[in-house]
Amino acid sequence: MPSKNDPALTREEKDAAKAKVDEEAKKAKEAIDAATSNDAVTAQKDAGKDAINAVPQTPTAKTDAKNAVDQAATDKKSAIENDPALTREEKDAAKAKVDSEAKKAKDAIDAATSNADVTAQKDAGKNAINAVPQTPTAKTDAKNAVDRAATDKKSAIENDPALTREEKDAAKAKVDEEAKKAKDAIDVATSNADVTAKQSEGTKAINDVPQTPTAKTDAKKTQWIKRRQTRRMPSKTIQL
Repeated sequence: MPSKNDPALTREEKDAAKAKVDEEAKKAKEAIDAATSNDAVTAQKDAGKDAINAVPQTPTAKTDAKNAVDQAATDKKSAIENDPALTREEKDAAKAKVDSEAKKAKDAIDAATSNADVTAQKDAGKNAINAVPQTPTAKTDAKNAVDRAATDKKSAIENDPALTREEKDAAKAKVDEEAKKAKDAIDVATSNADVTAKQSEGTKAINDVPQTPTAKTDAKKTQWIKRRQTRRMPSKTIQL
């Protein structure tokens, strides 16, 4: 027999179940009234009590709402797990936040007293779950650090007076190449430690790009050789 104190039922479910109890009680009493013997009265009484006690107390509204919350949480955690921009640590933290929001939603559903309240808490919970951010902080920060290193290195190259225009352009192209390699490696890293390692490797490779003034050095070396050769040439004597 449904209890008015069953917290799993909404107001509407309680009212419907109690109405069913009243219906079964009425049927039982009418059957008792129509009975013609003591045995028949007893039989109808027992049948009526069984029917009353068999009235289900099924918390459909809350069960369905909590299942919907669980499904939203499962879908969100799947999206988080399959997000290649997140590290293992970021995925675990985001999924823990999803679980926290799901628990809050189901607790609120349990405390709801009407179908409307249950629906409202279900919707609020699903919204909170879907709003859990998938923010790739580690990879974004690492790639920003690589970009800063590349910018600083290219500035140093551009302002190096020993380099020709062509040497500057070639060196800066090499910086861009190393920066791309570093960011690609960061993208495929799976943990915070891996991200940090790839960032460090990338910034080192960028800073190691040589600023070698080959053209001017070679030209000056050529001039030095020519001067030495000139000084060593024997002088011609004039024959009288």
